[in-house]
Amino acid sequence: MLLRLFFLIFSSILSVLLVLLLLIGRKYTFLVQNLRGFEYPLKDFYIVGYVLSNVIKLEGDFKDQFVKTLSMLEDNAYADYYAHLRWSQFLSFSYLLLVVGTIACSFISGVGAIFFFFIVIIFIAAVYYWFVAKYDELVANRKKLAESEFPNMVAKLALLINSGMVLRDAWKLIAANGEGDLYRLMRASCEEMDNGASDKEAIYNFGFKSDSQEIKKFTSSMLQAIEKGNSEIAEFFLQQNNELWEHKRQLSLQEGELAAGKLIIPLGITFAGIILIIIVAVFQSLSL
Repeated sequence: MLLRLFFLIFSSILSVLLVLLLLIGRKYTFLVQNLRGFEYPLKDFYIVGYVLSNVIKLEGDFKDQFVKTLSMLEDNAYADYYAHLRWSQFLSFSYLLLVVGTIACSFISGVGAIFFFFIVIIFIAAVYYWFVAKYDELVANRKKLAESEFPNMVAKLALLINSGMVLRDAWKLIAANGEGDLYRLMRASCEEMDNGASDKEAIYNFGFKSDSQEIKKFTSSMLQAIEKGNSEIAEFFLQQNNELWEHKRQLSLQEGELAAGKLIIPLGITFAGIILIIIVAVFQSLSL
């Protein structure tokens, strides 16, 4: 009874605060009014998160890393805006879950209320993953896929450049006809070129957004080759093509060794199971 009373009082306080947060948050409406509804459901509710973010702030190293991660997925100029938007989404939906959860708990008696509140906490953790933590995973997965596609892309560039095509034209041709994360990054750099960015700037951003040291090193070397002239570019691509294929071969061998190592555990468990069966069978025959 006391537990239900606690959740009833707690939910009432949270509900009253929710109304106040909505009233105070009207001044942040301009930050969400241009968002497309189908991509940002309940967008008008995000103002609650913007108010809460004044208390539960996005700051320090965590903010810097979050902004950096989003800058690899969004336009660099708007990375800070999207970081605060995602943080506000997390706070808004977490608070809504807390309100709804405590109201529901006030109607449940005994241990069931505690168990249900624990489920609410799990949902809040899921909301945190969806709006904040998953972006690191997205960048990491994209990096892995981009690196796997990278040697093929460089081989195509080397072929086109050495056939006499200009770098910008070769870059756009490969980007337009490729499928995968690496080619999507290339198309994004092509859009930057079309919007007035220089080839060097667009290629630099391509390397940055890949989050791959291998690709960053390649783009940095390519930019140096561009400054030296077309003859250097052709030679550079031939050299890089050979090095990257050798690097990919080494990575394939390493991945094969890791896969073989992972098989040791299930094989060991299977072997132990077989030994156990034999020992049990031996003891049973002895007892007979």
